[in-house]
Amino acid sequence: MATRKAIVAPRKRVQVEGASAPSYFASGSDKEDLRFVSTGCMVIDEALGGGAVLGRTINIVGDKSAGKTLLAMELCANFLKTYPNGWARYAESEAAFDQLYAAALGIPVDKILFNGGDQPIETVEQLYDDMVLHLDKHKGKPGLYIIDSLDALSDEAEMGREFNEGSYGGAKPKAIGKMFRMLIGRMEEQGVLFVVVSQIRDKLNVTFGETKTRSGGRALDFYATQIMWLQEIKKEKRTIDGIDRIVGIEVEAYVKKNKVGLPFRRARYPVLFGYGIDDLTSGVQWLVDNKREQFLADLGLSKSGYKVKLINLRNRGGPEVAELRAKLTSIIHAEWAKIETTFLPQSKKY
Repeated sequence: MATRKAIVAPRKRVQVEGASAPSYFASGSDKEDLRFVSTGCMVIDEALGGGAVLGRTINIVGDKSAGKTLLAMELCANFLKTYPNGWARYAESEAAFDQLYAAALGIPVDKILFNGGDQPIETVEQLYDDMVLHLDKHKGKPGLYIIDSLDALSDEAEMGREFNEGSYGGAKPKAIGKMFRMLIGRMEEQGVLFVVVSQIRDKLNVTFGETKTRSGGRALDFYATQIMWLQEIKKEKRTIDGIDRIVGIEVEAYVKKNKVGLPFRRARYPVLFGYGIDDLTSGVQWLVDNKREQFLADLGLSKSGYKVKLINLRNRGGPEVAELRAKLTSIIHAEWAKIETTFLPQSKKY
């Protein structure tokens, strides 16, 4: 198989003075054989090891209203921006997606292939058929396929039963495992990023250890390259003219599995209603939290007033915001790598 070229803009290789550890494992290091797609948030990208990866599977798990679909949509927008000749498919099984709302956020819905009423995605078998259809249709082009959500899918065995007829629920996990076995190699060969959105579930009768899970069996645990859990931390509130409103939420992303970077990394970021992920605030906050305040002056910001200034910049938009985003991304990329490399062994075993 030919070596694939990175789709992201070339980044300067991070050099950490005095360190001889394998810098590949630092999230900020360059991995030229992988094609990353940005999540739209620089701190999430670094926690993932560079972003989501074409040809691989990423599983986004989270509680209600934690921004799972939003993150999938931002991945979609960044994929289409980086790969204008690629294709993006959003397969919805929850019947809850609002295209007008997504368009209001700036998501290019006119370039995304949605399933209509004549293309229901209700079972794992229908998902498999739909994926094969699009893989065949778009051969030779990079792609992104989103299923939202895996939990809402049934299987043919269950759909063939009466509602009050008992079921052990074992057919769906088997079908999911079969789907991955038959398609995982093909998705890698064609360079298709598979985004699986999962709802959170409570483990019954569990009083210690992990109390949360998601449905679908163990197949995703093995086949997914990256598994990321989202959790709402708090509500974001603003006061204008003496009136209080909740304007968003703060979310923490926890990378539970990562085969292209170090696992168990966390990223916090605000999600603003009507805007999406506030990557600028999350990036500057990361600098403050990690004792990198000296970079704020280079960005024209101060520790005490950066939140207000970022709000004003965000409302104006334009080239100034794009320039700030580029500078901030470069700084976080380098500083994240320095921190991670500090914790790595300083020599190779073999």
